[in-house]
Amino acid sequence: MAKAHYRLLFLCYLLNVGASAVARKRLLLDDPAAILNRLDQLEKTVQKQSIEFEQLKRTQNDTKPAFFAVLLISAGEIFGNEQILKFDSVKTNIGRGYDPITGVFIAPKDGTYQFTSVIYGQGADIEAQMNRNNELLLRGYSSGASHAESMVMSGVVTLKTGDHIFIQHRGPAVDTARGDSHSSFAGFMI
Repeated sequence: MAKAHYRLLFLCYLLNVGASAVARKRLLLDDPAAILNRLDQLEKTVQKQSIEFEQLKRTQNDTKPAFFAVLLISAGEIFGNEQILKFDSVKTNIGRGYDPITGVFIAPKDGTYQFTSVIYGQGADIEAQMNRNNELLLRGYSSGASHAESMVMSGVVTLKTGDHIFIQHRGPAVDTARGDSHSSFAGFMI
C-alpha cells in the first residue's frame, strides 16, 4: 500500500511541477515501465539512507566527549585579573567541546565528567581555579619557592548540556603559566 502511495505522489509531482509538457508526455505515455523502475530504485535508496542515518545517530549517541589541550606558547601564558587560561594546542577533541580560542569546554551532552589541569609555574606563585559556569569547583595554588613549581587540579562533576568548564586566574597578581607543553587541561565523560 505504501509503495503505491509513493508512486502516486511521484507521478503527481511529475505532472504538476517536475517536468515540462513535452517531457511529461514522453515520460508518461511512451515509457511508464521506466518510471516505475526508477521509482523502485528511489524507494530502495531512501530505505538504505534511512538505515544508515539511524546507525549514524546510534554511533553519535554512544560517543563520549573527551579533550586534551596543552599550552604550547614557548614564552608561557601571562594571565591575571580573573582571566581564563587558554590552552592553545588541542591534541584530542572528541565531540568538539573544547574551544582553544576561549579556553572553555562546553558539555555537548549530559553526564558525569572527569577534568584535570596541570599548570607549571615559572618562578612565581600561581593561583588558579576550575569553574563550572561561574561557580567555583576547586582551587589550585603553586608556590614560587623554587624555579619551577606545578599545581594539579582534578575533579569529577556532573554536567548538563551547555555547561562550561574552564581554568581561571584568581587573586590580584599576574602569573605566568609555562608553555612548551608543560601545562595542560583535559576532560572526558566517564
